[in-house]
Amino acid sequence: MKKIAIFMLIAFSLSFALISQEQANAFLDLKSLKNNEITVDNKTQAIDKNTQDKEKFHEQIKTALKNRKSVIFKDPSGKFFTNGEYRFHLMPETNANTIAYIEYQIDKNPYTTYVNPIPLEKEGIYNLTYRSVDILGSIEKPQTYVIQVDTKAPDVEAKLVGEGLKANDVQYYKPGVKLQVAAKDDSAGVYAILLNTNGEGNLPVTGEQTFTKGGDYELAVRAFDNVYNLSKKQVFSFSIDDKKPTLSLKTDPAPVSINNITFCKKDSLVAIFASDAESGLAKVEYSLNAPGSWAEYKPNTIKVPEVDTFKIYGRAFDVSGNVSDVVELTCRVDYKAPVSKHTVNKPATAKQ
Repeated sequence: MKKIAIFMLIAFSLSFALISQEQANAFLDLKSLKNNEITVDNKTQAIDKNTQDKEKFHEQIKTALKNRKSVIFKDPSGKFFTNGEYRFHLMPETNANTIAYIEYQIDKNPYTTYVNPIPLEKEGIYNLTYRSVDILGSIEKPQTYVIQVDTKAPDVEAKLVGEGLKANDVQYYKPGVKLQVAAKDDSAGVYAILLNTNGEGNLPVTGEQTFTKGGDYELAVRAFDNVYNLSKKQVFSFSIDDKKPTLSLKTDPAPVSINNITFCKKDSLVAIFASDAESGLAKVEYSLNAPGSWAEYKPNTIKVPEVDTFKIYGRAFDVSGNVSDVVELTCRVDYKAPVSKHTVNKPATAKQ
């Protein structure tokens, strides 16, 4: 009685991905990606938040992905993908002692006796056919798998969208700037897009993310596909300016307070002092009597007029569009010269 051993390709015994025995120590649990963490060898390696090496987490994930060579992915349609580093092991399922040898064929090339794990390294689609031959010369019915080798990382599109401009070699944005991301992979498909913000974490991101907090930012965007081809990073450096300019109003000579009333001298020069430590000043404006009709401030052009009460309001804009609080100066105007009265006493009448 002929005994025909039935074989199977161990690589396809799992529905999603396989870790071969020799690479089991480099297992990366993709579903366990957390902020500042990566799971390798079932141990959590936390990232030091104080490290100056902003790429430490990126390098960890890149190393883990590179070391995890045994990658097989089966998409919903049943297609198989690998990244070109997998080695296909052919092993008998039962009755190994009755097997003389196993032979395999790649595409339409001649059959080759299986000795070592089979590499499929170059980009492309392969037909891997294998069959066993027992000691009596009986040949198993060939089994064929179509395997696509994907060695290319996803294409990533990322851009910042928001109101901003460049000042002092720094790109500034108003609060609310958005990072829009998308990735495409024509082979195994995109697994995730990762966003690293200021060296902390690699969080999966989709669509867009909004940044509102003021400060300096360095964003690094990468994507990897279902067989762990990792794209090159795209880096975005910018600052968000959410601080208002500061402003003050002064007269020369300075006002004087008498009985809790502030007095200004007629024809005093009014000066507006404004500053912005972030993106810088864009313009300074003033309004007289009531904050409504604003004019651009120019130094040495505003004098205290001859009125009973003088009011002036000032405001400043920075390059990022932040507006200072409106500052007011109110004073009574001293425009009348003092009047003095001198009384002359009559000389005393001489006594007779």
